[in-house]
Amino acid sequence: MSPIRRTALLFLAPIAFVFALAPANASDAPAWLELLAQRDYDRIEDGLNQLRLEPDADGCASCAAMAPYYAFANSDPVIGQRLDDWVAARPDSVPARLARGLYLDHLSWLARGDASAHETHARQWEAMYRLQEAAIGDLSWAIAHDRALSPAYVALMKIRAAQGNEGAVAELYGQGLDANPDSPDLYEARIWSLSPWWQSRLPWRQAIERQLAFVAELTQRRAGQAGFEWLEGYADFLKAEFFARDEYFVGAIAAYGSALQARERTAYLLERAAAYRSTGQYALARADIERAFAINPASKPVLYKMADLRADDCRKARREEIDSDRICEEATSLLDKVVARDPLNPDYLLRRATHLSESGRFEDARRDAESAEIYGQFDCSVQARIGRIYEDFDPPAAKLAYQSAITLSPTDPVHFDQYLGFLRRTEDCEYLDLLEPYRAVCEQTGKCRSPVDTRALAREFQSARRRSCAAETWQEPDASLAMPE
Repeated sequence: MSPIRRTALLFLAPIAFVFALAPANASDAPAWLELLAQRDYDRIEDGLNQLRLEPDADGCASCAAMAPYYAFANSDPVIGQRLDDWVAARPDSVPARLARGLYLDHLSWLARGDASAHETHARQWEAMYRLQEAAIGDLSWAIAHDRALSPAYVALMKIRAAQGNEGAVAELYGQGLDANPDSPDLYEARIWSLSPWWQSRLPWRQAIERQLAFVAELTQRRAGQAGFEWLEGYADFLKAEFFARDEYFVGAIAAYGSALQARERTAYLLERAAAYRSTGQYALARADIERAFAINPASKPVLYKMADLRADDCRKARREEIDSDRICEEATSLLDKVVARDPLNPDYLLRRATHLSESGRFEDARRDAESAEIYGQFDCSVQARIGRIYEDFDPPAAKLAYQSAITLSPTDPVHFDQYLGFLRRTEDCEYLDLLEPYRAVCEQTGKCRSPVDTRALAREFQSARRRSCAAETWQEPDASLAMPE
């Protein structure tokens, strides 16, 4: 059984799209996926090979050739099945192996989640490495049969960087440049691999300086060349990212602003919007997201942020009873579109599930939450979000999800705090039993805002509950603090 078939636990309907010729737009993802659905491998491969001979509108020789392959970086298991079929039908096809390698690489990042390394569960790392090794097999085979295949080098460099193999990254970068000396994506991948969080040899400050020096040297050599427009403002963008990671949001906002003055890019707008939100400047955050959507509504990250914004608007409209039907329908439409672009992405699914639950569509919300567990079963933040969604219509399921979050991350007081809030709202006497473990975790980590007074919290709970837990017989359920099967 192929790695894709082992991963494909849920099957979703493909997007319908009808046309007569290979896609005219290199980045027209539905068109390439429809050709794959039709098993029209001749048109796929002829179209991909033709794009390698033609520069894009800005004169970049390799940019158009790379764009279609990212259509296959999609978590839809139906696409995975079709990529398996393509490789089986044409085992010597370089495009088929590259497309499947990028698909598997995308799945590996979903399996890992987006938490920091120390917050990532061992089972997430295991799933990531397993999928990465499968991707490496396809990508390495593709390079061995076509040395000029820059997307494969880029994906392999990012995999090796994530694995902490700096030597392999440098070797791949050198090999890629030998075959593709003018590939903008290779240079951008190299900059990405030099980020301080992907290396362990240098102190962070030195790693940052090394990365910025690389950007400065590259800008001096490549500024103004086709495909390298992204270098404009890129150093300021990197500085902003460092500031944001240090939670110095005032500096981050200023640096993002400098980057945007040099070149308006949607990535800069979305990141500045996040920094604005972190400082409570919601109107400015909204303006950046809406501007990014106006520039590139087809971008998955942009579409997701816009859908999230409209879902928040829907919640507010319902609360204020103003034109909620129109606003909420728009939010649902945008959320449906972003989930269709990456059907098993836990972030996308849980954002839609939250919106559906708030709309009273509880069974639809449950389906999304269950789907999110395919790649989020061992992700503590995913489990906590599922718990909050289930609170609205299935408290026992919410309880298990909150317990799973604590089991997965037993030293994070945030998950204890979330679970205690749930137990308090549902007047569950387990609240009293959890107070002492919560206090111990707070003292151990120093991450709680104030000392935990368990006696005061217990008195407050009993008073609000209006009847004593001591008067009841309570037995911990068998499933308590157990991982879901």
